[in-house]
Amino acid sequence: MSLLERISNLLRRDRIDNELQEELQFHLDARMRDNLSAGMNAQAAQQDTRIRFGNATLAKERAHEANIVVFIETIGRDLRYAFRQYCKAPGFTFTAILVLALGMAASVSIFAFVNAALLRPLPFQDPSRLAAVFEDTPSCPQCGISYPDYQDWKSSKQVFRSLEIWEDNAYLWRSPAGAVALRGGRVSGGFFQTLGVTPALGRPLQSSRRHA
Repeated sequence: MSLLERISNLLRRDRIDNELQEELQFHLDARMRDNLSAGMNAQAAQQDTRIRFGNATLAKERAHEANIVVFIETIGRDLRYAFRQYCKAPGFTFTAILVLALGMAASVSIFAFVNAALLRPLPFQDPSRLAAVFEDTPSCPQCGISYPDYQDWKSSKQVFRSLEIWEDNAYLWRSPAGAVALRGGRVSGGFFQTLGVTPALGRPLQSSRRHA
């Protein structure tokens, strides 16, 4: 039986109980008739029927547990118990809930970071083929390069299909409310084509000159 059917049975429990009662009564009557046909008197036939089927209420409960999602009913009892405990010790309950909430929030934040940084692919064309190139010297590992060096690398590239340069920087933007500090960068002309994206405003430049 699927989970959906079990939940449906839970929502119509009264009907299920009536169907179980009718089915159980049918088997009791059939057993009673067989006993009478075998020559038993009414009292002996009734006693044998009770022994054969045992506790009718217990049989209904077992059938009910087989058709109803027991854990949903258990959750309801647990919630009622938790509410009573909260009324007895609200300080402890609030602290426990706060600790659980902080733990779940931390877990969600960590997963969101891992998903964005490691699991989800970058929103660029062929992200697995993108690579960052740095100049590595004893005094400056992974150091940025000068624009003339970039031009030399670009003119002599043999490994990469495209080679572009960017520079991260901070800028001040004059707004009606005053100057606002923004993070931005300067990139070379083919930067957007290399990433396989289009600018939100304007159009990408085709020259290799650096622009804001």
